[in-house]
Amino acid sequence: MTPSVSLAASLSLAIGLSVGVHAQEPPAPRGSRPALPLGVLQKQPGAQPGYTLIAPFNSGETLLLDLDGVVVHQWHSEFPPGQSVDLLDNGHLMRAARDPGATPLRGGGEGGRIEEFDWDGNLIWSYVCCDEERRQHHDFEVLPGGNVLLIAWENKTFAEVVEVGRDFEAARQGLRPDCLIEVKPTRPEGGTIVWEWHVWDHLIQDRDPTKPNFGVVIGHPERIDINTLRRRDSALPQAMSAEEAERLRKLGYLGGDGEGGDGEGGGPGGGAGGRPPERAPAPGSPEADRLRLRMQDRGFGMMGGGIDWNHLNSVAYHAGLDQLLLSSHNQHEVWIIDHATTTAEAATGEGGKRGRGGDLLYRWGNPQCWQAGDAAAQQLFGQHDARWIEPGLRGAGHLLIFNNNVRRGVAILGDRRREQDREEGREPDWSFVVELELPLQADGTYARDAGKPFAPATPFWRYGGGASEATFESPIVSGSQRLQNGNTLITSGAEGYCVEVDAQGQVVWEFRSPFGRDPRDGREGERGGERGGERGGERGGERGGERDGPPEARGGRGGRSGMNSAFYRAIRFAPDHPAFKERELKPIRKGA
Repeated sequence: MTPSVSLAASLSLAIGLSVGVHAQEPPAPRGSRPALPLGVLQKQPGAQPGYTLIAPFNSGETLLLDLDGVVVHQWHSEFPPGQSVDLLDNGHLMRAARDPGATPLRGGGEGGRIEEFDWDGNLIWSYVCCDEERRQHHDFEVLPGGNVLLIAWENKTFAEVVEVGRDFEAARQGLRPDCLIEVKPTRPEGGTIVWEWHVWDHLIQDRDPTKPNFGVVIGHPERIDINTLRRRDSALPQAMSAEEAERLRKLGYLGGDGEGGDGEGGGPGGGAGGRPPERAPAPGSPEADRLRLRMQDRGFGMMGGGIDWNHLNSVAYHAGLDQLLLSSHNQHEVWIIDHATTTAEAATGEGGKRGRGGDLLYRWGNPQCWQAGDAAAQQLFGQHDARWIEPGLRGAGHLLIFNNNVRRGVAILGDRRREQDREEGREPDWSFVVELELPLQADGTYARDAGKPFAPATPFWRYGGGASEATFESPIVSGSQRLQNGNTLITSGAEGYCVEVDAQGQVVWEFRSPFGRDPRDGREGERGGERGGERGGERGGERGGERDGPPEARGGRGGRSGMNSAFYRAIRFAPDHPAFKERELKPIRKGA
């Protein structure tokens, strides 16, 4: 992606005041972890100047922060985010929103609506993709000509799924493969679909020679095996508490009633009205089995493969190549396809600039998906936010990917997961960022030795979880961005945590969001602004930001559940970004 209405009263009190101010808290309850600080934790001279855009999950606000964590601009929507937001060159905000419309298409990352606001917060365009057949989710991309490219689920029935050769048991609920929809906006609302691409058009299967797309899977890496990563058991119900289930539901990662096809009208574990059960279901119980199936269908199992089969969670555009980069969470792969096709060509394996139609040009992360490797060859685990590094930046043309490194069940968060690691004597599965150097050829295709996975065998660069590196853990969302000065901004989204590291891996900026926090977790993060607010000096000569240090929250980076200040990803914009031309950016103070 290309790198106002007032806030609600409580946030209005806070935004003019530093979020990095120390707030006195009552003693932590016995047995809880010590309180950890919020706001800007470090700000070194080597940090990239500019402004950081975030959209807290539990809020309709999108916030632009300076390097001290102070809000300098904001936009308001009546809808919570449907994950992605972006700031355009003209100063307009484009955001995905969680549409409340009735639809059976529910799941992690659900959106359904795209909104465009001008700099002053006026809604100037909206587009709804939320009905019985399709629903936008996770990400979008604004293309150079102004069209907007959306990721969407689409419904396939049991009969349709069986007809293309999917395993009968795995097909029991139908399937929701992903598609891309390119929309030409018609303001103030609606638009025209001008291009489409569908996973459904690029399948292969080796189960039934009487069904379409029968072939040798390893011989066709350009195709997606309809039976790849079939349903597997997961330890998730045993590890996921009712509180964690409720938090995921609030963030749009479990949804409400009527979405499962599992015969239960309620939410996770069969609780009425989409609520979780009173306590975590007993291992092996019918309730635990229903929760396991529901979560796997949403892509929360160890290897996905349920009804939310692909769970694409990011799309990025390379203008020079006219290609698209996709992150398939549930295949644990990134894919590249040709955008230089017509819709008709994109439905085939022929035509377009590369002569491959809409077939995959490149895939990386999990060669098990096309039988070119075993579990030991898998390198991505539930990754997010695959992006090309933009021209002119360090590593231009390489890919950056946030590898969530989810190996033991997505919803095991924070203290609960750490406790399990300690009990089992295991090193935590920290998340990390990888940079890949692509085997790009002169004709815009990607080199590969026959029968082997695409290069590289190992990442060009990796950061996170090492002995001298920052540790972060985000089983969902998250991202990374290469900045103008060569640094890398990393978002551990489930924690509401950002860290900027230089080329040597030194931390130069660190931030833990106080925005969008759930008051049931001990405090609303926005209250930090009410406690004081004069910009201050250094904390011990090392910690930048506000005098006396930042406010604090119980239970670790993300609070007790690890989800109370989550956001999809942060994006840093340099001070000379066109959106800021002839616009004054200054802290919004109390009463302003």
